[in-house]
Amino acid sequence: MAFLVHNLPPVQCFVKKEFLYDFEKGFGEYEPCIWMTIKCIKGQAFRIEALLPNYGALYDKLPLHAFVSRQESLNDAILPLDYLQIWDALSYNITVIEKDNLRMLKCKFLDKDRKWHFGEYMFTVDFCQNDPGYLNTGFSETVEEHKSYNFINLI
Repeated sequence: MAFLVHNLPPVQCFVKKEFLYDFEKGFGEYEPCIWMTIKCIKGQAFRIEALLPNYGALYDKLPLHAFVSRQESLNDAILPLDYLQIWDALSYNITVIEKDNLRMLKCKFLDKDRKWHFGEYMFTVDFCQNDPGYLNTGFSETVEEHKSYNFINLI
C-alpha cells in the first residue's frame, strides 16, 4: 500500500498547454505526455505527474481535467473536474490496480447531468486506513461510504 504517491500504468495522452502556463497562454494547444504517478491527498482531487517527452521534463500535480486522450477533442466535449472525479480522495493510503478481467473493456458512465459517456477501462484507484495507530477520520473503511475510482479513457 503506497502512501500519497503511487505509480501508474504508462498512459499516453495530451496535456492542455494552458495548465503548463498558469492559464496565461497555450489555450487550444496540446502537449504529448505520459502519465507517471498519481498523488492522493485526503479531501482533494487526484493529481497526476506526467512526463513531457518534448521537454524531457516531469510536470507534477496536474488535475484530471488537464488531460485529453486526443488532440481533436472538442472543447465543448471536455468535461470539468467535478464531472471526472465526483468524490475527493478518501485517504492518503492508496493502491492502483489494473483489473485483468476489465482490461480495455468498453464501458460507460452516467455523469451528474444524467448524460452517458463512453470509454474504455484503464485501472482502478482504491484507499484504506492501513495504520491502526493513526486516527481514522475518513471514510475509506466505512462500508456505506467507501468508493473505488475506476479510470476510463473517454472516447
